[in-house]
Amino acid sequence: MGFFAAIGSAYANVFDATGRARRSEFWWFFLFQVLVSFDAQIGLGIYALGDPTLLAELNDKEVLELWLTQNSDLAWIAGYLFAGQLLFLWVPNLTLTIRRLHDTNRSGWFMFMPLVALILSILGMFFFAAGAAVSRGAIAIVIAFALIPLAASIWYFVVLCLPGTHGGNRFGPDPIPDRRAPPPAHPAFAPKLTGADARAFEAMRKREAQDYYRSKVLPSIQRPEAQ
Repeated sequence: MGFFAAIGSAYANVFDATGRARRSEFWWFFLFQVLVSFDAQIGLGIYALGDPTLLAELNDKEVLELWLTQNSDLAWIAGYLFAGQLLFLWVPNLTLTIRRLHDTNRSGWFMFMPLVALILSILGMFFFAAGAAVSRGAIAIVIAFALIPLAASIWYFVVLCLPGTHGGNRFGPDPIPDRRAPPPAHPAFAPKLTGADARAFEAMRKREAQDYYRSKVLPSIQRPEAQ
């Protein structure tokens, strides 16, 4: 999926938090958000730099308050701009993120994992610091608590970069019909079979061994005897 197709898909499904979204759709739209925000900031900066009077008013608190009082419509304009940003960027990004997590067979609630890790880290540091004496070991534990949100954020970023599950999952069909199948796992890491599955697998192995013996080993043994 290309840049414009990803943006079109994001807006076409702006209120759809079900189904799945491929990696290209998510990251192309993320780039679009960065470009829009960057261009808006550059435009505001150029406009402010081109008006020395406006810069002076922005740097003087009293003049700025008087200017805002005299231009009360700016509050409405700011509200409209915020609502536009909310609908134009934040809502599509939210639903797209949920669908991207669905593509990896994870619930949309997973997006709160870094926030939950941050809250737990702060609570852990607070309770530990309240009851522990200052020492090297205590400082190391506090640092470890502080690293938990960082590790959670890194893992969240990695999840957003992971390929989607091959084929359908609990959130819907595969958005990439011709997705390459994952390579088979090494037998050493294959899950252990139990019950009827184990018996069926063992019977299959015996049949393969017997077929190999009859087709490969037995003819080589009988040939010298025939001569």
